[in-house]
Amino acid sequence: SSEVIRFDGFVSGSLNLPSGQEFPFTNTSFVSAPQDTFPDNDSKSATVIVIADSIPPLPSNYDLEMDKTVSPGTLQQGHSFEYSLKVLNKGPDTAMDIALWDIFSDSIQIDFGSFSLGLFSNNRDTLMWKIDSLAPGDFALVTFDAIVPLALQLPEGDCTPFSNTGTVYAAYDTNRTNNSAEAVVCVIPPDDSCDLQLTKTASRDTVFEGQPVEFRIDVTNTSLCVATNVTIVDAIPAGLVYSNFEPQPSEPFATDTLRWVVPVIESGEVFTIIYTALCPQNGEITQPESFVNSACLIAQSDVDISNNCDDAVVVCRPLTNCLAGGSSFYLDRNIFEPGKTTGLLPEKLVITLNIFKISDITLDVFDITGYRIKRIATGLQMRGENSYTWDGRTENGDFAGSGVYLVFVRDTETGGRKLECYLKVIVVQ
Repeated sequence: SSEVIRFDGFVSGSLNLPSGQEFPFTNTSFVSAPQDTFPDNDSKSATVIVIADSIPPLPSNYDLEMDKTVSPGTLQQGHSFEYSLKVLNKGPDTAMDIALWDIFSDSIQIDFGSFSLGLFSNNRDTLMWKIDSLAPGDFALVTFDAIVPLALQLPEGDCTPFSNTGTVYAAYDTNRTNNSAEAVVCVIPPDDSCDLQLTKTASRDTVFEGQPVEFRIDVTNTSLCVATNVTIVDAIPAGLVYSNFEPQPSEPFATDTLRWVVPVIESGEVFTIIYTALCPQNGEITQPESFVNSACLIAQSDVDISNNCDDAVVVCRPLTNCLAGGSSFYLDRNIFEPGKTTGLLPEKLVITLNIFKISDITLDVFDITGYRIKRIATGLQMRGENSYTWDGRTENGDFAGSGVYLVFVRDTETGGRKLECYLKVIVVQ
């Protein structure tokens, strides 16, 4: 049997050969294999005669600059990486008949289907491209993928560097010092051990009855390995109503446990699960109640299980005004215009709280969805009448927008009693 390789060639017109004369160009091909018993016929030369054009090209001047990068710079053996070769014409004239080539190691396997610019030739360890012209300030970009195959034996535990160099050439380039650039990729031997990290968060820590909260689970592959067949389980507490899963869970382990099976999580990838929970409503809760959601991941190749589980806690609060009538907890107005000036000073909402003994009080302002926008006071308060003010601003210093807001007062267990009350105020801007 035989193997035939064909490719085209050209002699650049920018060589400025004397017109009308014949010039021979010879190139030699080689073949080698460990089992070859007769090396005397392993090379062959071919010569082409070129007759120079009768009209020589006009000379020009330009500076071509080569830049080469590889991404990622460090990776595990068997994973694909990308080379990028950038040729910039720094001027002042247009460059013509540009040759670009890249010499790479035999250990690197090129993906010939990934070239952003078609190859002009491929000769053993050298790739070559032809660029017809490049105007001053323009650049040409060539990208392609490569891989260090798993069949190659690498030193255990070390990061083996693989270097290759890209070079650009054109006849009238006035600066040859920047025509080559090297890129180095560091390849780590394959390792089945992974480190996956799970975090779980809630969009809000406090929600009123009947209001939704969004839970989010992030599983991050912090290692260089590829994690496979990862199982994520989420123990959901009773009492909340769940919906809008993205992605949808697999069959649950039990009625209170959801499960997702992820076939592959690449190195550095984050797999995210988001869903919505609805707090009980219609009087199902009579006092603040905490709901704890716990999620964990299971992966055979995970070497560190200390970061495989996480909790998210949300507090659902009833909308019950325990001090209806306002004799002990009241506002000086029901409609508040933040920033409005009365006399020389801007108006403030005055909040008055009568307490019968020294108490540990927290006073907050929430929007109607249950999001806390401002903490007014917290800590021990003296018995009797206590007055507080709110200037209508949120925690970040901005004025609250128009709408209905809830002023909440909360007292910890003091002398066997617990206070949890709210009053509504309408903010007008």
